[in-house]
Amino acid sequence: MLDNVSEIEASIRKSCIRATHFIGSDKKFIYGTGIDDEDYQWEIEDFKANYPHTWWTIEQIIYND
Repeated sequence: MLDNVSEIEASIRKSCIRATHFIGSDKKFIYGTGIDDEDYQWEIEDFKANYPHTWWTIEQIIYND
């Protein structure tokens, strides 16, 4: 369903913390840029383990034509 999605803009909410991230994936890694312009790369399982009990809200889906 999301094969043509290039990137998403998502907000993270954890307790009183809220930040925006731009996130993309090649189905092996998750790539992104945080609000501080810090780039990151995670293996998908490591990303899940690093953000347990975290609420993500997708703000915008960016399509790749």
